[in-house]
Amino acid sequence: EELADQDCVFFLRNALGAVECPNDIEEANETLPKQFEFGILNGHSLVMLEHIISQVYTPLLSYNTHRNGGPQANGASVPPSRAAMTPRGAPEDHGPEEGEFNIKESQTRALLRDEFLINMQKFTGHISRTIGQIEGEVRLEIPELNLEGSEVDLAKDVVLVEEIENATSSWERQIALALEQQLKKTPQGNGPLAEIDFWRERNAALSALH
Repeated sequence: EELADQDCVFFLRNALGAVECPNDIEEANETLPKQFEFGILNGHSLVMLEHIISQVYTPLLSYNTHRNGGPQANGASVPPSRAAMTPRGAPEDHGPEEGEFNIKESQTRALLRDEFLINMQKFTGHISRTIGQIEGEVRLEIPELNLEGSEVDLAKDVVLVEEIENATSSWERQIALALEQQLKKTPQGNGPLAEIDFWRERNAALSALH
């Protein structure tokens, strides 16, 4: 928790196999960037992760989906290169079985791509709920009170009782506002999964009251 807001440098492998140790700094500068992805997180790690997914990867994948999904969305397909599919000197087969196979393959890829995007959006929602639970969407401020002494003596302290009453009144307003906001929300979609996500989000929002 103490390191959550400090700068963080990360490295991610993007190639398989062992990484050969460079002989000098020049070779390292040339070869290592091809083996790793690296960057800096200069803020709250979860917030940075949420921003990267929602503002970089999700729009990028969605753009590629729309760009590449035009003919596929209509059930058509763009077959691979004939040179890659057909051996040299062999006759090309343009039969209906090959076309049907390409259509099914493109539809399968589209389903996998859409499912991946949906899961990525759900993951982003989980990150947002986790941030809300950590930081608390509604914080109930607890005043610093001197509670030394017996309960009878404390109950006679007019100033102390007034501070406690003001604090509880403020809590009541905050909790009522949070409940009102939750009651206005509805499940985003039909079916049991949307209902589960709806109640999971409501539970996270109300559990964050602290």
